[in-house]
Amino acid sequence: MYEDFKVKASEKDCIVIVRFPMVDNFVTFVTWDGLQFMIGPPEKEVKFYQPITPAQGRTVFTYCQQHIPGVKEVVEVEELNPYEMAIYQTEVSEAYTRYENHIKSLWERVSISDVLDYIDRIGEYADFYNGVAEQGYDDKPMICANWNPPKMKRLGDWIEKFYHGNIEVDWSDEWMSCSDCGKAIREQADSYGWEPSWVWVSDCEIICRDCVHEYMDEVIEQYANQTNKAVPSWIQEQVEKLGFKCLETDDDYCARFETGFHRGQDDTPEKAIKLAKEILPYKFDYLFMITSRGQFDINWTILIRKQEVEEEV
Repeated sequence: MYEDFKVKASEKDCIVIVRFPMVDNFVTFVTWDGLQFMIGPPEKEVKFYQPITPAQGRTVFTYCQQHIPGVKEVVEVEELNPYEMAIYQTEVSEAYTRYENHIKSLWERVSISDVLDYIDRIGEYADFYNGVAEQGYDDKPMICANWNPPKMKRLGDWIEKFYHGNIEVDWSDEWMSCSDCGKAIREQADSYGWEPSWVWVSDCEIICRDCVHEYMDEVIEQYANQTNKAVPSWIQEQVEKLGFKCLETDDDYCARFETGFHRGQDDTPEKAIKLAKEILPYKFDYLFMITSRGQFDINWTILIRKQEVEEEV
C-alpha cells in the first residue's frame, strides 16, 4: 500500500557549504549526517574527510544562517569555482543517497501501517493519505487525526522527528480526499484568500485540481446555470476550452463584481445575469467564478457560453 513512498529532499537538505576561519582557502562541505569534506585550491589538490557526529551535522544544518562558533561564513553555490563545483555536485549526489537510505531504513523499521495500527489500538482514529494535492503543500504522505490527547500529541511529535518531515501531520477536521486519486485536499480555509483546490462533480464526489481535466463535463453539469455555486479561479483555462468566456463590457474586458460588507459591494448573481441579458443578443449558459477573496468581501465574474440552437426540421 505504501510502495509509492518517496523521500523528498532538496540539495540544501543534504549538504551545506561553509568556511572555517582556522582553515583559510578551504571550502568545507558539511553533509546532513555529519560528514565533512574539506578541499583546498585546485593546484594543491588537498582533499580529506573529517567526520563529525550526526548531531553536530544537524546543528550546522539548522543554525548555519546564524552565528555558530567556528563557522566563518556560509558559501553560496554560485560563488564556487569550477573545481569546487565539481566536488559539490559529487557530494550532493552521495549525500542524497545516504540521506535517502537513512530514511528508508527508518521506514522499514516502523511503517505507516505500524503507526496506524497503534492509533487504532489506543482507541483513536486517523486518516491516511498517500499524497497531498493542495496548492502550496508538498506532495507527500499525510496522517490526519485529533492530536490533542496526550498520547496522540506525543505520537505526532515522534512522527515528525522520526521520519524527518517526510510524512505530513495535520488535523483530521481540516482535510478530505479526492474521489479520484485519494490525495489530501483542504476542506477548511487556512487564510482569508484561500480557495478550494477541488470542485464538485456529483452530489457526493469532489475532484482535486490535478484530476479535474478528466471530469470537466461533470463539472459543467454541476455548476452551469446555478446561482448558488461558483468555480474557483484556477479552473478558468479548462472552462474556456469548453467555450465559456468572461462577460465583456464596454469599458472592461471582463466584467467584475463585488459582494461584501462595504458600501457598494452589493452585487448579486441575479444582477450579473440581468446585465448579461442586456448586453448579449442571444441565449447563453453561464458559470460564476470567484476571482479573489478577502476578509470581508469576494470578487467574482460571470462566464458565458452561447447556447446552440437546434434547427427546426
